[in-house]
Amino acid sequence: MAFDEGGLARREPKLKPSDIAERVALAHPWRSFSYSLKGQAHTAEEIDRLQFPIDLVDYPGLSLRWLRDIDPAEKLDLLAKALATFPTYEERAGLCKRPEELDQAALYAPIWPAVNAHLGRFGIDAHSHQELVEQLGVLRFGHRPKVGDTFCGGGSIPFEAARLGCDVYASDLNPIACMLTWGALNIIGAPPEQRAEIERAQREVAEAVDREITELGIEHDSQGNRAKAYLYCLETRCPETGWMVPMAPSWVISRNRNVVAKLVPDHANKRFDIEILTGVSVAEMQAAERGTVRDGNLVYELDGRTYLTPIKTIRGDYRDADGDLRNNLALLRFLWVRA
Repeated sequence: MAFDEGGLARREPKLKPSDIAERVALAHPWRSFSYSLKGQAHTAEEIDRLQFPIDLVDYPGLSLRWLRDIDPAEKLDLLAKALATFPTYEERAGLCKRPEELDQAALYAPIWPAVNAHLGRFGIDAHSHQELVEQLGVLRFGHRPKVGDTFCGGGSIPFEAARLGCDVYASDLNPIACMLTWGALNIIGAPPEQRAEIERAQREVAEAVDREITELGIEHDSQGNRAKAYLYCLETRCPETGWMVPMAPSWVISRNRNVVAKLVPDHANKRFDIEILTGVSVAEMQAAERGTVRDGNLVYELDGRTYLTPIKTIRGDYRDADGDLRNNLALLRFLWVRA
């Protein structure tokens, strides 16, 4: 699984030449690196005589780079030695890409000679995990290994078993779980040709729906702009004024475009309309940061006066005879309907 230092080095660790310089002993570093020097703290002659490791704080203005023609095997060896200086596997792995992000053939190619040398007496000659699993299965059972998961849930076990080359059988009483597992195996795990066909069909459906939505004018404003997201908030009746007040911790919609929502009183209906403002000032952005829900309270301004009511008062919090905390909100009831 490329857990050793050599395997981790092939997983493109986020290590710079400066990390190598501070962690790896090198008597002749300039066979692997080049440098540039800014400032007068050190001369080029002094730098040429350096041996690693060094503390770069002592060498201000020194910038290191990998040599362009460095032997890839030598670079991997230096990365592996640097990774070995980190005390835990978690720290080392945290610097590297996950195995599935990389070319599997290249990542695991160096391990197969050792695997085949170890298992060659049994007739094993594998060059991938799938080949190894199949050959071991045939050796032990006479056929490719079979994995059955009768309560597969989201399908992680069947998916990983199939990815390793097993024949997989999966089921679940929950039809949603079955659908997720089917999708994992047949869409996410589809071969490249089938994935390309699926993506082509998805694009065709999306383009057809887009054309129809555009022709009907759905989700467009008078300038032709299309809605990309919808924001909503609950509103509650203030017990002090009887007004319906929208509840939100902030009225900022977009920080990049300085878009905010502004509450506009509707005295006739005792509620607030919500107006969207674009390109507002910094002061207006700061004001919009303060929504109507603050520190467990409903807070809003109306006709120059600020009203504050604890949310627990609006909920009607109380303790029952057993001392349990309850409230007067309407309970949501869910019913299973048998079709």
